[in-house]
Amino acid sequence: AKHPDTLLTTQASPFAFHTEAEKAPWLIVDLKKNVPVSGLLIQNRNDALFKRVTNLHVWVSDDKTSWRKVFETAGAKKDWLVKLDAPAQARYVKVGMLNGAKPEFFHLKGVRVFGPGT
Repeated sequence: AKHPDTLLTTQASPFAFHTEAEKAPWLIVDLKKNVPVSGLLIQNRNDALFKRVTNLHVWVSDDKTSWRKVFETAGAKKDWLVKLDAPAQARYVKVGMLNGAKPEFFHLKGVRVFGPGT
């Protein structure tokens, strides 16, 4: 591939996907093979409802069964630039919210996964 990253969407709408109101909604990006992941750019929806995305977490996995948490944050932001201390080998990247007992809608504008050197 010419670029070592993957962009979830290039749509012009405020968000790219939308879940139902759930206690722990998530999105999984399949990188198609095990690659070193050095970071992510997570783009929140770009309208007033961006504040819905709180308690954001990122996990990585080789097999979609065993997940390793690599990032978490409590507050809502327009974008999160996540830089891992050391690249994590992974085929799958899971981005989700942990809301406890309160169901919430989950929608992002985009997720870009970076490899080393990006």
